[in-house]
Amino acid sequence: MIDQQYKIRIDEDRVKIFNAIIEAFSAIISELKLKLTQKGIEICGMDGSHICLISGILAKEDFADFIVNQKKELTKLEKEEIEEIDRLLKFARLNSYDSKHLFVELKNKKESIEESLNEIALGLNLEDLTKLLKRVKINEKIELTSGEGKSLDITMIPNNAKKVRVFNMALIDIDSEEINMESLKGMSFDNKVKIPIEMMNEAIKDMEIYSEVLQVKVNDNLIFSTEGSIGKYQQTIEKDELQVADFNCESEGSFAIQFMKSIMKIGSMYGTTSTKTFKNASMEIHLKSEAPMKMIFKAMDNSEIQYWLAPRVEEDTDTMYGDEPTPTKKPEVKIESPAQVPMVQVPTLTFKQFGDALASQIKLEGFNTELQETMKYIEVMESDKNGLKQKLIESEGKDFEDYKKAYDTINNTLREEKRDLEEMKSFMGKF
Repeated sequence: MIDQQYKIRIDEDRVKIFNAIIEAFSAIISELKLKLTQKGIEICGMDGSHICLISGILAKEDFADFIVNQKKELTKLEKEEIEEIDRLLKFARLNSYDSKHLFVELKNKKESIEESLNEIALGLNLEDLTKLLKRVKINEKIELTSGEGKSLDITMIPNNAKKVRVFNMALIDIDSEEINMESLKGMSFDNKVKIPIEMMNEAIKDMEIYSEVLQVKVNDNLIFSTEGSIGKYQQTIEKDELQVADFNCESEGSFAIQFMKSIMKIGSMYGTTSTKTFKNASMEIHLKSEAPMKMIFKAMDNSEIQYWLAPRVEEDTDTMYGDEPTPTKKPEVKIESPAQVPMVQVPTLTFKQFGDALASQIKLEGFNTELQETMKYIEVMESDKNGLKQKLIESEGKDFEDYKKAYDTINNTLREEKRDLEEMKSFMGKF
């Protein structure tokens, strides 16, 4: 039995921001699972085509009231998983497997299970939620509380608190795949820029006249470009025009303008385009060739929202924009390192595939050395064992006893090493 109780109060000065965030999300995804944790509201969702991912946290400090109480016991499966993690951690320590990544991943997995005891997941239809939130009046605050059964109560409270309205909304089950955000967050980028949101909006408006795809390139400057049947467009933004320009090497990528337009709707949380807060608002963009474009928006005082937009890869001929077929070079798929796997093939590779590949690389890179060394050690001992066995056959008397003792010792050691080897293979197979 799970007892779920929560109360989140949003004061009138933050209601517009919260509503703008939810409405911006609804432009990309139709359903969203919000996790109420001791840190705040955690967000993670992806559009149906797996091209755009939204993540972030609305920190509890940004709400007037934030209470999450859930009484839940570990399931049998969760208990077994924690016991297995503890066993693996102990095994790794006893055998001196000094791999920082492995320890971090195991501890994160354990903490994730334990934290889930204090989490409440709300499955929401964003279109319905947006309609309800639009009914908030000026100077009203909002309270989100657990309703009867499987539902959410949205209470709209005016300043005089006399005409309180309660909107009840049914929660839904969202059977979405788990996204390995830790691996994506650990991904490195070559270039980082901080650009005014207004400047980014204007660039998108310019480029959508020509095409549905924008190219982003970094060399000594930041370059936006596109082309279509009516001609070409290019905008060069020099370093001194950017608030941050951390360029380390050249990078380039193509991205869908329609998704960029939907993403930029998050800018409405800073106010209308004519307000000072909007004109002063900025966004971070992280770039790397053959990788997603990561965009970060700060919200309220302590919150943060991230978008990950997968790059577009053209087919050999592309007529989707109504233009004449244009030959394009098909990208070479590099699989030497999971970190080099492109985010998309034709049309896209999912974030889950990329995240899994990256996670596998991180988890196994610190363990492969120990595995290879153990296998070499076993090979040497097998050779020593065979040599001792031959001498044992040829010896007698005192020599026989000495060789027998040495043979038994190395044979026992060899069995232990092989057992350790199987443990290591099993350990690696856990991921």
